Amino acid sequence: MSLRTRLFFSHSIVIAVSLGILGLALFLVLSDFENRLTRARVGTVAAEVVTAVRRTAVPAPAETPVRLFERVARQAAQRNLRVLWLDDDGSILADSQPLQRESLGLARVDLTRATGSVQDADAVAAGSFRDTLDREWEYVVVRVRPDVFRTDLMAFARLANPTQGTVFDLIEERLLQRIVLAGLAALVLAGVLAALVARSIARPIQQVALGADAIAQGDYGRRVAVAGPREVAELASDFNDMAARVQAAQQRERDFVANVSHELKTPLTSIQGFAQAITDGAVSEPTQTREAARVIFTEADRLKRLVTGLLDSSRLDAGGSALRRTPLNVNTVIAGLLPAFERRAADAGVSLRASYGEVPAILADGDRLAQIMNNLLDNALKHTPARHEVRVETAARRDPRGNRPGVEIAVVDTGRGIPPEDLPRLFERFYQVDKARAQTAPGSVGLGLSIVKQIVEAHQGRVSVTSTLGAGTRMSVWLPAGSVQSEQA
Repeated sequence: MSLRTRLFFSHSIVIAVSLGILGLALFLVLSDFENRLTRARVGTVAAEVVTAVRRTAVPAPAETPVRLFERVARQAAQRNLRVLWLDDDGSILADSQPLQRESLGLARVDLTRATGSVQDADAVAAGSFRDTLDREWEYVVVRVRPDVFRTDLMAFARLANPTQGTVFDLIEERLLQRIVLAGLAALVLAGVLAALVARSIARPIQQVALGADAIAQGDYGRRVAVAGPREVAELASDFNDMAARVQAAQQRERDFVANVSHELKTPLTSIQGFAQAITDGAVSEPTQTREAARVIFTEADRLKRLVTGLLDSSRLDAGGSALRRTPLNVNTVIAGLLPAFERRAADAGVSLRASYGEVPAILADGDRLAQIMNNLLDNALKHTPARHEVRVETAARRDPRGNRPGVEIAVVDTGRGIPPEDLPRLFERFYQVDKARAQTAPGSVGLGLSIVKQIVEAHQGRVSVTSTLGAGTRMSVWLPAGSVQSEQA
């Protein structure tokens, strides 16, 4: 079933149920109104009967209870009322319709019923009862001549639901027809509204479906218009964001394959060339042979580091490299690594200094933390000219996003800096800022910063970079503070 059809039927059902509830409510309200109206009319007519009887009052010696009841019954019959003569306890003494007395099925009238619906000072009670024919009677009990007789209570009664000329005729003949007509009109309107709503909702969703199919077919540049209701517009916007990420991922995959091919091609070409030269006897002198062997060894080592880096990066991507976390002090870890880099910095004429702040312990993998520092320091020393400086700084810092305590490790150099347009892609695998930078970094496989980011994110940390051309670069790593107890908690 299409969305448009579903909306049409949902609107129709809501309209039909609403009209049904409205009709039932009107029926109950009007039914109660009919009874109250009948009771009020009975009270009004009863008051007229009593007034007429009192105006033609017979002197007390000549007036008997029977004669009084007969005069009242005649007056009531003229007004289509039934009269019941009652004792003080409500027992029925006489009935103006004796032929129907058996169907009355009532021996006593309730004199405790409220009289709020009858505005008559002489009214004693008012209510309703059903006879044996299941007809409902509304009645009002009035004192006819309290000045003459002790027992002068008379109940004036009328059928509550006569079959002709009542409010129920209006419900059946007119109101019901109007409700049906209104329902049909509402259904037509609901169909029009459903079509418009379905169009405003279904069209953007259909566009998203077509866009998803296009992406599945390889058209990663497909985008959809952000239109329709807020939720549908958000869906279209999320689809465009997803499509952009998929396109970027596909581009990174193509770049990755191209970069891997390029990185493998160069050392393999060198190895093959020198091996062929040795095999063909073109390299005969011992010095030439040693140089060829050195090149083959260097390029093979480069291949090994490339494969090792790729495997390491793949394991980190797949989550297959489990972190062995223990409480660590980053100052201690860095202090143990610096001596090896100090000798290398001295050979390159670069000043390497460390500034340790008071930092909390972190829960981290010591080997991975050392790998982060090795990559950052190696990268900084490769791109810092002689007579310049590389600094390592540690400090306690809170995460600016979540205000979580942690440790910041910064490696700062005063080298050439990185162009702003290259900063967003700096942590991509095999990304090189420029050829000159690549040439000044022999032996690099272009995976160091990518692996740093993966390790940091595996520790729920973040890595960032700021750089100014001609002034230097600052690589910052933030790792959350923690201990075994906090991790267990």
